[in-house]
Amino acid sequence: KLNEKLKVMGEPVLIVAEVAGARLYTGPMFVKYNGVLRNPPADGVLYVTTLHSVNSCIVKSSKLTKATKVYRGVVGGKLPPSFLKPNE
Repeated sequence: KLNEKLKVMGEPVLIVAEVAGARLYTGPMFVKYNGVLRNPPADGVLYVTTLHSVNSCIVKSSKLTKATKVYRGVVGGKLPPSFLKPNE
């Protein structure tokens, strides 16, 4: 379904390697991949190709998302004045 929507939009479709990489990142390999991104190991295992596939999947699938409001908790419950000014 995602690839059909991407085709209609004229965007590049997802390939199997991208979907597999994203699935691994959101599942069993999250700790390893995130660790490599935060603190590259001395042994040189950086998962470069897989992480590029994950990034590519995120970039391509982001074309299908809509920008919406996001509500987050704030300590003290008071927002700064700049928060109430609309962006230009």
